[in-house]
Amino acid sequence: MNVSFPPFVIWLLIFFVICFGALYLYVTADYDHWKKRNIPQVPPLFPFGNMWSLVRGKESIMDFYLNTYRRFVGHRYMGLIMIKEPTLLIRDPGLIKQILIKDFSQFHDRSFPVDEVNDPMSGNLFNLQGSRWHSLRNKLSPTFTSGKMKFMFSMVKACAEKLSAKTAEESEEMGGSIELKDFMSRYTTDVIGSAAFGVEAGSLDNPESEFRQIGRRVFAVTLANSFRNALVVFAPNLSSKLGVKSADPVAESFFTRVVKETVEYRDKNNVKRNDFLQLLLSLRVDAEKEGKLESSETDLTMEQLTAQCFVFFLGGFETSATTLTFTLYELSRNLDVQAKLREEVDRVLAEHGGEITYEALSQMQYMDCVISETLRKYPPVPVLLRECTKEWTVSSAEETASDSQEWTRATRGGGQVVALGTKVHIPIIGLHYDPQYFEDPERFDPERFTEEGKKRWHPFAYLPFGEGPRICIGMRFGQMQTKCGLAALLSKFEFRPSSKTSDPLVFENFALIPTVRDGLWLKPVKRS
Repeated sequence: MNVSFPPFVIWLLIFFVICFGALYLYVTADYDHWKKRNIPQVPPLFPFGNMWSLVRGKESIMDFYLNTYRRFVGHRYMGLIMIKEPTLLIRDPGLIKQILIKDFSQFHDRSFPVDEVNDPMSGNLFNLQGSRWHSLRNKLSPTFTSGKMKFMFSMVKACAEKLSAKTAEESEEMGGSIELKDFMSRYTTDVIGSAAFGVEAGSLDNPESEFRQIGRRVFAVTLANSFRNALVVFAPNLSSKLGVKSADPVAESFFTRVVKETVEYRDKNNVKRNDFLQLLLSLRVDAEKEGKLESSETDLTMEQLTAQCFVFFLGGFETSATTLTFTLYELSRNLDVQAKLREEVDRVLAEHGGEITYEALSQMQYMDCVISETLRKYPPVPVLLRECTKEWTVSSAEETASDSQEWTRATRGGGQVVALGTKVHIPIIGLHYDPQYFEDPERFDPERFTEEGKKRWHPFAYLPFGEGPRICIGMRFGQMQTKCGLAALLSKFEFRPSSKTSDPLVFENFALIPTVRDGLWLKPVKRS
């Protein structure tokens, strides 16, 4: 029996075939990019390149970069295709040092798209490029000195004391256990609300406070968030062409309103506070006095103020909450480490009249080691992103050797030319779990970060905050709120695994920051 189709159906099929063919050619045009340059790579597959395991939910971002790193042992770098963008993954600490410091002028940009007109939240310090980044970094750096941290410390301390006071109450309400990640996020949300905006977020008292709801929304593992994050992080050029915004629209509206209302209130009532927003406003006033606001390089508009507060909120609350969560988890599994750290907390606080002070925290050196080891095992940002802004030639292993020590056996590769615009990924998680640098990397061992322990690994094999001129500007603040929270909790409680504690931990596959599926539960035991 003959089957005939109407002409319009035939033309429709032809149209779809042509469209699919055009899309295929567009996406796969650079799939042989690394092969032509004789750089090892995993063969990419249409339409997501080397991201299929991420898209299908077979691997978390941590697992993806860890497994990719381990797949190319013996190589200093390798090629990836992220959707359609050629990306160079660097394994060699010597090359990493060159990229982040020596040749920083060729890698000063992250690859995130910036459109301050149509996407104001993208104009933050983390995203900005070139001279715009350099100017704003210079302007903001003085707001994160140790002196400025001392001004903010009283606000952090007040939140830490409330965290300790709420712990027993929260545990009793939940049957003896606490889901740490949300609880720590409520603490850091209150800290950022107070220290950044001068607003009482009230998340510890009310888990459904507006600030906390926005924080959950931004980091929720949803289809919309996963799609937006994948495009912005792994395919920035494509996301720019598609007009994908860097921030959730509800979150953008919320922060725009909060910053605008706070600034107007302070101007009207001549209110000044020792917080991040006030420091930004002071910089803007100083610039106005100096007559510099005509220059787009130095102007801090309301949109720019909002963008900086937005990124400070995101970077400040989620990363520190993650670090606190995993630190307490590891302490519950390593009771000898917990006992040693508690002894230090008790001893130092006793020397300061039982009070948590800025100076007391600075004396807790073993706590620094414990937090550093947590950041090694659970880096909140498992990969650093850079973009080649000027053609670059890969140095040989001999040229990047550090102090004549054989830090790495990965000697293959050198001399290749990296083209302008190439994305560069530095897999922090792979370096942190490389037994060549950290013996028995699965073991939690704070002694790695004593002065003697640090001599055993390459300094550029440990990068939880990045390194070089674009090192995390809020590092001091993050460490302060983490240490303050830990000191407040350990002075009053011991932490033990509960019947709800996952073993082993299972991470959410579509989360950008390490997130334990079904939460991470521990049991706080009040000290006698």
